[in-house]
Amino acid sequence: MSLVMLISSAMLIAFLAWVLASIPALIVLHVLMPRAVLDRYWKEPHFRPFELGLFSRNLFAPMRTVMLMGAIAFPNLGRKRGISQARLLAPGWYRFCAKAFTVGTMVMTPLLFLSLIGFNVDAWMTREDPPWADTFWLLVALGCFGGVGLYQWNLRRQRDKGRVTQGRRR
Repeated sequence: MSLVMLISSAMLIAFLAWVLASIPALIVLHVLMPRAVLDRYWKEPHFRPFELGLFSRNLFAPMRTVMLMGAIAFPNLGRKRGISQARLLAPGWYRFCAKAFTVGTMVMTPLLFLSLIGFNVDAWMTREDPPWADTFWLLVALGCFGGVGLYQWNLRRQRDKGRVTQGRRR
């Protein structure tokens, strides 16, 4: 086993361990979501009726918790929806847990992509064609979507600052 394969396997195992640990943590945080945050922000002006119906009483309800935890942990994430003050309604221990969960997810998710890249590099180095060789094209497609997303985010940020008007720079 090559060093690249060993490192990629370790990163994939770390990502899977995070997923297995974060599911029970998310369920606990979903149950313990502060009622004041839900009463004030989980309604019509901040979320669309479709989102309210979809993320309220079914299997997708923990997504509501993830969205609100992001706004509690990092207020700028909730600025567009008008929920940037949600962290003031949550107790300190919940803010800490929300920040740890959000940062942990942002750190661990790239490990999946790095491990897939490592598997493809190892397959290229050994001239083998493993079953995951097609993941390279998946990573290319995801990279393209990520690039488009970053481009749109940058345009929106510049527009909010007043630098771009109707597609032209001042």
